Amino acid sequence: MRESHSTNPIAACLLAGMLLLIVSPSFAAQPYWVEFSDKGVWSTLDQPDLEAAAFEYGLTQRAIERRKVEGLSGDDLITLDDLPPDPEYVSIVSELGANVRQQSRWFNRVSVAADEGVIAQIERLPFVDRVTPVRQLLPARSSYEVVETFDGNPAPGPGIDTPGSYGRSYLQALQVNAVEAHRQGITGKGVLMVIIDGGYELSHECFESLDVIAEWDVTNNDDYTGQSPEDPSGQSHHGTGCLSEISGYSPGNLIGIAYEASWLLVKSEYIADETVQEEDDWVAGLEWAERLGASVGSSSLGYTDWYNTADYDGRYPVTSQAITRAAEKGLLMVTSASNGGPQPMTLGAPADCVGGLSIGAIDSLGTIGRFSSRGPTADGRIKPDLVTRGVKTLLAAPETANHYSFWNGTSMACPIGAGVVALVRQARPEWDVDTVIRALKETADRADRPDNTYGWGIPDVMKAIAWTGE
Repeated sequence: MRESHSTNPIAACLLAGMLLLIVSPSFAAQPYWVEFSDKGVWSTLDQPDLEAAAFEYGLTQRAIERRKVEGLSGDDLITLDDLPPDPEYVSIVSELGANVRQQSRWFNRVSVAADEGVIAQIERLPFVDRVTPVRQLLPARSSYEVVETFDGNPAPGPGIDTPGSYGRSYLQALQVNAVEAHRQGITGKGVLMVIIDGGYELSHECFESLDVIAEWDVTNNDDYTGQSPEDPSGQSHHGTGCLSEISGYSPGNLIGIAYEASWLLVKSEYIADETVQEEDDWVAGLEWAERLGASVGSSSLGYTDWYNTADYDGRYPVTSQAITRAAEKGLLMVTSASNGGPQPMTLGAPADCVGGLSIGAIDSLGTIGRFSSRGPTADGRIKPDLVTRGVKTLLAAPETANHYSFWNGTSMACPIGAGVVALVRQARPEWDVDTVIRALKETADRADRPDNTYGWGIPDVMKAIAWTGE
C-alpha cells in the first residue's frame, strides 16, 4: 500500500481484500447506514495509481478478463467502484463512537451501530451524504419444504449418459437438456461460480470432487462457511441443498447441473432473524465474488418483509441494485422468484432485478408450483424470467454423509437455473451477460408467449448454446 495510506489502521486491515467487518456491533445501539458523498482520497488518484490501488485491494486479473468480455475497456475497466470508502472517512465515523459493521465499495457506504447522539454527530460530517435507519422485521417465510429423505444408492457403473447415473436427479437435468450437454462435455468446467447463502456442509459424499477456490463467512469475517458452533441449528441446511443441485456428483444418486464448475462460497445469512443488515452482507459477498472473477452466481435468498409491493422495481432494493451493477461488470446472478404465489406481484427482492435472472418453480411435468411467486414487477416487467424444477427437486440431505432429499421451493429452482447459465457460459465464453440472457429466453419453451407465471418458460441448454440471435 502507498506510504500516504500505510499509517491508517483501517486501510491496513482492508488490504485483506474483503469488505471488512471491523468490530462486532453493539446490539444496544441502533443500526444505521452511513452513505458518503464521495470517495475522498481515492478520487484524487490518476488512472495508473487507481488501477494499482484496486489490485492491492483485491481485484484480480480474472475479473478484468471477464469485464473485457462484457465490453468494458480503458478507464471503464477499473473504476472507483473497485475501492472501498475512504479509510479516513471510516476511521472518523468509528472514532465518534460508531461500531462499523460492514462496507460497500459499489454504494460507498458503511453500516454502523450507534446511539442517536453519535448519529447526530455523524450527520454533520461534511463528507456524509445521508444517514438512514436500518429497519427491523419479522423472520422471513420458510424458503423450502422437505418432502422426502432417503438413503443413497451405490454407483450403477460407468457411463454418465445413462439415466441410472443420475439416480432420481435425472428428470430435473433432462428437463433443461443438461443431460445432452454433459454427454457433449459441457459440465461447467472452467466456469467460476459464486453461491450466497447461509452456509455449506461439504462432508456429504456428493461434494468429494468439489473445486472450492475461496470461502468467506461475511458475518464473522473468516474463511469458514460451514456450520459453526455458535450458529443456530440448521444454519447451513439451505445452502448445502442448493449447492448440491449444481455441483453435486454422486453417480447413482445425484449429478449436478454444472458439476465441474469451480466455486466461491459466501455465507451471508443468519437464520435466527432477518434484518436489513443481511442485505448489506449479501452485497458485500457479491462485491467480493465479482472482484475475484466469478461469472455466474446463485442465490436463493429473498427479502420481502421490509419492502412494499411498489418497491420492487429493480432500482430500490439494494440487493437488486447490486445484481444490476454486477451484470454491468459481467457477473450474471440467478435468484429465486420467492414463494408468495399464486397471487400476482408477489415477488421479493432481488427477484425484481434488472440484469439478472429470476427463476420460478415447476414440477416434473412443467406445471407451475402454486407457491411460486408471480410478477409483474412494480414497473411492469415480466417476472419470473425462466422456470425450472422446484417441486420435488432432488438434492443432498444436510447433516448426512450419503442421504438425499426431495425439497419444494423456488429456492430449489434457482440453482438449476444457475447451473444452466454456467453451462452456457462454458460453451459460449465470448458472450456478454445480455447475450446469455437473450439466448436463454428466446430458446425457452414459452418464448413466443411469456407471462408473469412462467416467464419465458423452461430453458433448453443446447438450444441456448446454438442460438444465433436470428
